[in-house]
Amino acid sequence: TNTGDNRSMAGLKPIKLLSARERVIAALRKAILSGELPAGTIVTLDEIASQLEVSNTPVREAFQQLIYEGFLAQQRNRRVEVLNIGSKFIRDHFEVRAIMEKSCAALACKRATEEDFKEMKRINEKSIKAMQKGDMTVYTRCNYDLHHAIWTAAGNDKLIKMLSDMWNGLAVERLITVEEYAQIAQLSFDEHQEILRLIFARDAKQAETAMECHIMRSCENMLEYQKEQNQKSEQN
Repeated sequence: TNTGDNRSMAGLKPIKLLSARERVIAALRKAILSGELPAGTIVTLDEIASQLEVSNTPVREAFQQLIYEGFLAQQRNRRVEVLNIGSKFIRDHFEVRAIMEKSCAALACKRATEEDFKEMKRINEKSIKAMQKGDMTVYTRCNYDLHHAIWTAAGNDKLIKMLSDMWNGLAVERLITVEEYAQIAQLSFDEHQEILRLIFARDAKQAETAMECHIMRSCENMLEYQKEQNQKSEQN
């Protein structure tokens, strides 16, 4: 065997692919938040499965998750109704997320290992290169990976699970074009640099504050997106 080749592969990370369930959830969330599926729309399990070219099982699971999150309401005969996703729904979501994310930032300051720091730096270096190249697709992935690295460093599995679900629920970069996202990505990037500086310095209080501001700024981006979509709907 070629041990040299084996050593060269040691730094590779597993490829994470979205399951059918996650793809259906993402597609339905985007359709609801963009107004493609307006409030009051009745959709059926068979209809969505056919449109997305998947079996009924992941659609059924997606319906259950989105009912739990407040996007859909259960109706008879395997049908669901799209609920109104207003500004309060969005603000409530981000306020809860901010509470958990800032706690993770503070815990990461106290619990992060050298391996945790190394992983954050690796992801950040990748995001720097993405920004330099203007590659928003790669930066979007780095954005999630960096937050996940902070959650991991916090050392609380419950928080990781809850934040993963919340992140998948409302993220403006999932709803706008790459060109539109580029306009706000620089701000996100700059905020990440400050958050990392504080975590590396193990300044829990300031890291907590910086993370809360970062999440609530994302909230304002989401509210602005919703406002623009509403205006477009009224014009049409």
